[in-house]
Amino acid sequence: MILAVSGIAVMAACSREEKLPGTKRAESAYERMGRLHNEGLDYVLARIVATAPATKSGGRVIPPQEEIRAMCRDFALRQGEPAAPASKSGDPSADDVWNSLSAGQQGWLEQAKACIFTAPQGEVEALIAGLSRLEEQVQADASLPAAEQETILYVLAVCRYSAAYWAENYEKWRVELYGVESLSPARTRASDEMRYVSKEWWEKFKHLVWADGVGGVPAEDGGYYIEVSTAASVNSGIY
Repeated sequence: MILAVSGIAVMAACSREEKLPGTKRAESAYERMGRLHNEGLDYVLARIVATAPATKSGGRVIPPQEEIRAMCRDFALRQGEPAAPASKSGDPSADDVWNSLSAGQQGWLEQAKACIFTAPQGEVEALIAGLSRLEEQVQADASLPAAEQETILYVLAVCRYSAAYWAENYEKWRVELYGVESLSPARTRASDEMRYVSKEWWEKFKHLVWADGVGGVPAEDGGYYIEVSTAASVNSGIY
């Protein structure tokens, strides 16, 4: 699930995401990672649209994983983040990532997953607020070593920014990459309209947010948060 992805940030989605609660705050290292995650997604989409051949359905031919990895590494370096080496042994599975975490970390991530998957349909703001509360609780957990706490805070921040990003951009990705019509009624991000999204849209949205967040766990081969987390979105199936 975790693949290395990113690219030069030519569009900044963060200014739009700040309209949702839980994302507008002083930029800590975690906030920066969330912001770069979203900017990396914008870049990857822009690069695919600009360079990939069009399909008969009006979408694009999705580049192979190696090309997407190259975008990610370039993005990480341009943002001042160390880039992971190209993988020769394949990417770690979700089980590999999970097993690399301590029991304490797994417990917090179970809570994060529950926060995402039990959020009422269309309630993006409530989902983000719940993740923000979890961040505060993690920071107050004196039993969790600082290094382990850091990983969980990166994951939660990426989830928060991911939720704001996909609420705004999910349909654009589907149309640009697959030529697929919207799964949900015409809407904006206004809270009174988000509630009308379809059940199918909401399920895909939640899975994207969770995949992004788990991508915030550092890879053993030297990958960094921004590089691995952006890839989770591109390769988890936006269709």
